[in-house]
Amino acid sequence: MSPRAGVLAYDPDPTVWLVGPTENRPPEQWLPGAVAALVGDWQLTGSEEQRFVEAVLTRFAADSPSPLTERLLRWPTIHEDPFPAFLGMVDRAHWPEEELDAFLRAEGEPVVEPPLISEIEAPEGVRIRRALVYSTDGSPAVIAAVRYVVETGDSYPIAMLHASTPQPGRLVEALPDLDDLALTVRVHGAQS
Repeated sequence: MSPRAGVLAYDPDPTVWLVGPTENRPPEQWLPGAVAALVGDWQLTGSEEQRFVEAVLTRFAADSPSPLTERLLRWPTIHEDPFPAFLGMVDRAHWPEEELDAFLRAEGEPVVEPPLISEIEAPEGVRIRRALVYSTDGSPAVIAAVRYVVETGDSYPIAMLHASTPQPGRLVEALPDLDDLALTVRVHGAQS
């Protein structure tokens, strides 16, 4: 019997996260409303500012081959750098425990120090592991990343959440919001 896809559910705080395009709301439908929402929230009146918001959101909405298909954006004000996070599901059969551990440990990546891996206190039946990873990209810059693995039962697909930035302080600042987001993630629908 072939595996059935699960359904990914999450409940981001709308005062923190702008949910990006989805299957039901593709980029061309999502973009005008997202631009209007931010322009309105920030009370932007200049056309240059509005074009900037549209350019950032257009880039954010661009397709990616990643299995982390859900996109969320933490962008409190136009004067701060936008901070994207990516969420998705992977098939448990293709991501056995050793692969999940390797993902969290950033095996094969140019890490600056061993990742800091911890478990987040979660409701019964949910396991959330978080890894803080500091790596390089070939330049002198350090990339700070956080990776989450959310498991909601042995027969379900696995959810993953990832965010990274070349500004480690921004990641530390966003970590409570990312933890809160990870706590809302659930996967429904068993694989067989």
